[in-house]
Amino acid sequence: MKYYIFVLFALFIISSHCDDVSIILKNTNNYKSESISEYQVADLISHISGISPIHRLSQRDNFPERNIFNTPKANLLITFEGLTNNNQFDGQEIKITGQSSSEVDSLSAITTLLSGEPMDVHGVYGHSWYQFGDKHSKVLKYAEYGVDSNSAKVSDYISQTYEGKSLTIGMSADKQFAHALSAHEELSKNGSNNGCFYYNGDSFRNLFNREQMIFSRREVMSFLNNNYYVQNLYLVNINNEYFDLKKDMPFIVELFLLNNFAQYLETNYPEQVADNIVDFYSIGISSLNVIAQNYGKSSNNFKVASKLINDAIEKLQQELQAIYDQSIPTEFIFLGNFEQHTYSSPLLITSLALENNYLDKRESLNVFNKTLSVDHINAVNAGFWTTLFLSLVIIGISMATCMMNSGQGSIIYLVANQPKAIQDPR
Repeated sequence: MKYYIFVLFALFIISSHCDDVSIILKNTNNYKSESISEYQVADLISHISGISPIHRLSQRDNFPERNIFNTPKANLLITFEGLTNNNQFDGQEIKITGQSSSEVDSLSAITTLLSGEPMDVHGVYGHSWYQFGDKHSKVLKYAEYGVDSNSAKVSDYISQTYEGKSLTIGMSADKQFAHALSAHEELSKNGSNNGCFYYNGDSFRNLFNREQMIFSRREVMSFLNNNYYVQNLYLVNINNEYFDLKKDMPFIVELFLLNNFAQYLETNYPEQVADNIVDFYSIGISSLNVIAQNYGKSSNNFKVASKLINDAIEKLQQELQAIYDQSIPTEFIFLGNFEQHTYSSPLLITSLALENNYLDKRESLNVFNKTLSVDHINAVNAGFWTTLFLSLVIIGISMATCMMNSGQGSIIYLVANQPKAIQDPR
């Protein structure tokens, strides 16, 4: 009973999120509808990027028209965790419908959007989920020990299309969010240009090449001395509200990244930027949601932080336009009220994992020296449901027996005392 209550509660939460998820298209032709399925977003982004949609049979009648002789040189995707669109960006807003695969976590939701597959296929159930074994249960944490999506994402397809020569970089202050926006680590070897930039508390690092430092903490801190930002932060201080450099560091880090990423590309990847291969940049903004939780969306802190992030995004767009000498198609995804959920429910996830044989799909999940086989999962499935069914049958029979009337009106009495026919003596 508790299981069904939980499922109904989860579905209620999901239904309340559906209207909050949207995508804004900028610097591209119009999409010919006001809504799009969550499973078509990946196809739409790949279409805008100039490559074939991930799902070849996808319905594309509403997709923006494109000129095959004028493929964009780059595509910029910016995802906001836990926020809705407040008309802060120009472009065409499209409502994303669905959320039918039971995502209650932002990582699961963005993986569905970027892969075009439901949660039970791509296998990302949250920031962490359970792996069940014979004796012990383990917790798998996304982006740790090779734990990644089972399904290819947009960044994977772009990287594969151009044989690793495309600059395909996912970025965020949050390691797991950056990883969800990046290509698979397996594709980031053998000299490919894939990257996953995140802040580890000391510097910006590339998850796929941990020896590569992108930006140091000293660079991030010196960035705060810029007069423009000092003035805006001062607006917060005069109202007796302050940004905490420890608690609000993700905001400072993402603000720094937006303001310095274009210069980093020019300095470190001049040849890749100058070629005619499509580059794909995905930036995850999770810090504004943290600011909203710490201070409230009506606080001066959140208003100033939002303005600084929005200004930095516009600045990045202009800088990328100058670098590539053309307008860069840009998509803004707002994940609504989807937020981080550290651990998913063991009841719900157990059922999903067993039903879809998820734990056997990836060889890299044996990091805890315990990988479940299909036979083991089927045996657990059969044993559990058989035991449950027989238990219910026994309980039902026992209850029926206890409630029977032992008097002359009972079934046993009536059956045992039926009049017998008189036999003919002949």
